Amino acid sequence: MKFFTLTIIRLGILSLLVGSVPALAEQDEETWKSDGWPQWHHLRGEHPFARTGTQIYFGQEGPLDADGDGVPDEDDACPNTLKGMRVDTKGCPVDEDMDGVLNEQDLCPHTPPGAKVDSHGCPVDTDGDGVPDHLDKCSNTPSGVSVTPEGCWVIKDINFRPNRADIPPGAHISLDAAVRVLKENPGMNFEIQGHTDSSGRAKKNEMLSRKRAEAVRNYLVRHGIAKLRLTAKGYGSSRPVAENVTLAGRAINRRVELRQIP
Repeated sequence: MKFFTLTIIRLGILSLLVGSVPALAEQDEETWKSDGWPQWHHLRGEHPFARTGTQIYFGQEGPLDADGDGVPDEDDACPNTLKGMRVDTKGCPVDEDMDGVLNEQDLCPHTPPGAKVDSHGCPVDTDGDGVPDHLDKCSNTPSGVSVTPEGCWVIKDINFRPNRADIPPGAHISLDAAVRVLKENPGMNFEIQGHTDSSGRAKKNEMLSRKRAEAVRNYLVRHGIAKLRLTAKGYGSSRPVAENVTLAGRAINRRVELRQIP
C-alpha cells in the first residue's frame, strides 16, 4: 500500500514582521505528527525559515516482504523462506551446485554435475574406499584395501622390476593382506590384471603383464584361495596410472590390480 504524508506548512509570518517571540521559538522546537509521521525541522527554530515552520515530507511505504528475504511478496515464488537464507531473484533458496541440497545445508557446495550426494550435499562413496561413486571405476571394492585414484584395488609394494614377472622381494606382506581380504569375502570373484610401463614393444608388454598377473594368482592359490575365483589377464601398457616419463612413474605402472567380476 502506498501513500504520501500531508505537507505541513506552519506559517510564522508574524514572527517575520514583529520579530522572534520566545513562545514561538519554543513551539518551533517542538515536534508534531501528521498521519503518524513525526515532523520537525533540523534547525529547531534557530533560523527564520525554521520559525516559519515550512516543512515538506514525502513518505512512501515499501512493498510488503513477509519473509524478509529482500524480494517483494508480489514477486516472491518462495514466500516462506527461512530468515537469513540466501535467495535468488525469485526469492527461492539458492542451490549453486544443483545437487538438491541448499547452500545453507551443503557441506560440499561445489559438487560436480551429476554426482550422487548424501543429505549433507557431499558425494556418496558407497564402498567406502575414499573415491566417490562418480569417479569410482570399481564400485564394489572390498573394505580395507588400497585403491588407485580410480577406486580400483591395487596390491601395493608389488611394483615389478623392468622386464621381470617374478614376485619382487618385500611384496609378501601386501600379498598376504590380499589373501586375508579374499578369505573375508568368499563370494567375490576377481580378475587379476597385470600392467607394464610404456618401455618396449606392445606385444611383449602384453605377454609380460599376463605373466605378472599369473604370478600373483599362483601366490594367492598357494595360500588357500580357490583358483576358480581368480582370472589372470595382461593389459600391457594400455592403462597407465602414472606418467611414464619418470622412473618413479614407470615403477608405479608396473603393477597388479584386482577387479571384481561376476
